[in-house]
Parts: sequence; C-alpha cells; structure tokens
Amino acid sequence: ATALPDELRGRVLATPSNAELLPSKFTVEVSTTGVGVEGGNGEIGSQLSSKAVQLVGNTRLTSDGHYQDVRHVTFRFCSTADRYETGDVISITPQNSDDAVDRLLRRLRWNGGLAVRASPAQNGDGSGNAADLPAFAGHWVLLRSLCKYYLDIQGCPRRYWFEVLSHFAKNDEEAERLAFFGTPEGAQEMAGYCTKEHRSYVETLEEFPSVELPLDRFLEAVPTIRPRLFSISSSAVVSPTELSITMAVVRYHTPLKRLRIGLCSGWVASLPPGTLLRVGIGAGSLRLPSPPKPLVMVGPGTGIAPFRAFIQELCRSPGNPTTVLFAGFRHASKDFLYRDELLQFQQKGTLTLFTAFSRDQGHKVYVQTRMLENAELLAKLILEHDAVVYISGNAKQMPSDVVCALEDILSRGRTVDYARGVISKMKRTSQLLFDTWS
Repeated sequence: ATALPDELRGRVLATPSNAELLPSKFTVEVSTTGVGVEGGNGEIGSQLSSKAVQLVGNTRLTSDGHYQDVRHVTFRFCSTADRYETGDVISITPQNSDDAVDRLLRRLRWNGGLAVRASPAQNGDGSGNAADLPAFAGHWVLLRSLCKYYLDIQGCPRRYWFEVLSHFAKNDEEAERLAFFGTPEGAQEMAGYCTKEHRSYVETLEEFPSVELPLDRFLEAVPTIRPRLFSISSSAVVSPTELSITMAVVRYHTPLKRLRIGLCSGWVASLPPGTLLRVGIGAGSLRLPSPPKPLVMVGPGTGIAPFRAFIQELCRSPGNPTTVLFAGFRHASKDFLYRDELLQFQQKGTLTLFTAFSRDQGHKVYVQTRMLENAELLAKLILEHDAVVYISGNAKQMPSDVVCALEDILSRGRTVDYARGVISKMKRTSQLLFDTWS
C-alpha cells in the first residue's frame, strides 16, 4: 500500500486517528472439537430464504458477441405446497467465491476448519446487547462457512473499516494512511483508492500486510451479505410450480482495468441446472389491477421482467384489456429480450408492442421517443380509459425521462399544469407505479 502523501502528513484530523476504539460488540469462542456445527450452507436465521428451489434452467438471452450477458434463470419449487403470485419478487442471497475465502483465510492466517461462535459482548452490568446482531450470532459455525456464506468479504469497504484497520497495523506508514482514510478529510482519497476501484475487504487486507486483525473486530467491521431482489418474470397462472427471473450479469472494468463481476449475478450465472438453493418470495411493487384496466408498460432492458409475467397471465384471461408495452434495447439483433415470445403475443392481438433500439441508427431512440410518437394513443388510454401506467427498470435517468414524456403527452392541447395535476393524481391513486433499482 502507498504511504500517505507528504502534504497530508502531520495534518490535524477532525477525528483523531489515535482515538481508542469502542469495546467490541462481540465475544468470540473457538472450538476444535465437540460442538454441533450449524450453517454449513448459509441457512441460519434467514427469514428471507424460506423456500427450497432447484435451478432447472440458466440460459443466455443476449447474443454471444454482445457486451451484456442477460440470463433467463428458472427455478422449480422443491415442495408442491410452495407457490407465488404474479408480480412477486424473489430474494437470492449469494455466496462468496472459494478463491476469495481462501485468500482471506491465508492472509489472516486463520484455520477455516475451526468452529467459532460470536455472541453479544457483555455490558458493564452483565447484560448483553443483542441489537443489530447478524443471524449467525450465537451459533457454532465453521470459520470457512462464516466467510463464504455470511460475511460480505467481496464487498466494498466503508470508512469505518479503515478506521478499525489503522489500530491493528504494525507498520507506521500503513497505520497513518489507514487512519486518514477513516476520517472525513480522507473521504476523497478513500474514494480514489477504494470506491472507484471497488476494492474489496479481502484486497484491502492484502494491500496492508502489516495489519493483524482480531476475529471479533473483523466480524464487527464486515457487514453480512444482503439478499438481492429480482422481479419474477413468469406468471403464477401459467407456471405455478416454476418461476423465472431476467438477470443481467454485472461485469465491468475499473479505471485501473481491474475486472469486476457482481457477487450475486456472477454466482447465479455460474450455477448449473440441478443446483439446490433457498430463496425468499415476497410481494413486489407491481400488481395487475383488479378489476382489469388497460395497461401501459414501459420497461427498457431487464425492466421488461415483471411485464412478461403480466402479459403471460393476461393472454390466459378471456377478454383481456388493451395491453401496451414500450420495450427498449440497444440492438434488435443482439439484446432484444424475449423477442419471439413478444412478437407472437403481438401477432395474436393480445399485445400492442412498441420497440426502441437505441443503437441501431445514427441517433438515439429510447422508450420515451416511442411514447411521444404515440402520444394520441397514450392520452386516450390514460384520460378516457383510466389506463394504469407501469415503469420498470434502472432508476438512474429513465423514470424521470418517461415521466417528462408523459407530462408532454398529457399537456398537448391542454396546459402543463393540467398534465402535472393528472400525473400527481395518478401517483396518489396507484394509476402510475414504479419498479426501479439502482
């Protein structure tokens, strides 16, 4: 690790780097034999992972030459009693790679075969503080299992991590740099070192080799792995015992050309058919309206997932209402997700489909472009037939652009204030709903 720049040496820090750490919130017991080990597959205390499923399909939807790998992943319930509802979401808790776990254990010189139990540290009055403790607290777990299934060792550290490390660095230059990263003044330096490069907990330990971190402090400073939520892209009416997700595999290079792969998407993409895992099922933010109403669905990219489920279900219903989908992709030949299926629905007359391929011409064409081209249809559906409008996809810019397009459409022949009033009312009455993520 690089030493602290000369211009920052001796600087007075707002948060003194020599401040004592608060007592650890954990006490850790270690045993080599004679205990009943739990949690070997990450199953301890997971209320979100309550259903056993088998992965039965893992298919790439995008062309082999396309930069983005998007998967159609199908799971089958192991119990015939388990069910889901159209519009639900699935939560998947990923696992760390064996390589990351091996590197961590090797770096800290820990024996992964030891059984450990983390319990709330006792307060001065003899009571324990159980607030905000992870699920594995109080259970005997192999140290390797703890690092593989529970702790987010491949995640990007927060400032507190560097503050803790600074107290256990044996090298003065490393301690100084770590202490600076752990202060408000060091936030920009830390962002350049850690956040932009998405360095992991494992990597930072490797790059500060003098740090000798106790297990209780490690458990305190590294968060647990969070479950990831995915919209279910299948209809419970069409396939009640199987459910699918539409998942983009996160894969990118940092400014220093380090390859990064998303923990959950990379893990799921690697799973072969037949893999057993536990998942959670919960209510999503989008549901088909009852009684049925016309639908306007705007879903670029993987935002199409919940709408595929809705369309499947509506096609099974007699006399289904007008269903309009604005779907956006980069190229018709490379990443037109569910192309044949959507075109078949369109040919049957059960779906009105508008597609926007942003990179297939000299100028950019997005879903909001197609909406503006069909302003008369949309205004009639919304103002005369109370159509429900769904917006699903990346939360960065698309949702606000789509709402601006709606404002433009509803203000034609009227006023902007009128359009804004309609949109505000639609939001209040659940006529305009969002399912977005960052």
